[in-house]
Amino acid sequence: MLRFVLLLLLFNVVNLENLSSMFIMTPLGTLFQPANIVELIRTFIANRLMDCSIACNNDVHCRTIDYDSVSKQCRHFEGEISTGTVISSNSSTFTVGGI
Repeated sequence: MLRFVLLLLLFNVVNLENLSSMFIMTPLGTLFQPANIVELIRTFIANRLMDCSIACNNDVHCRTIDYDSVSKQCRHFEGEISTGTVISSNSSTFTVGGI
């Protein structure tokens, strides 16, 4: 009986880990430049940075985002933040995030 309970607890821990993610955000005024432009998955309008992040989290291919809080433009990238370059933007309303 004890063995069954331990297996159930381990499954729940693993299951919980699969449902959570953490984005590391760069300071405002930065854009993501992927190593290769084909890493851009999509560009769309998101009302909030959180919406942009959640949409990325729901896509198994998405690893990096950048977001403009004024235009509400959200871009999703397949490449990880470490494989591209975070560059300075002319606008202080852009930020970059990576899983």
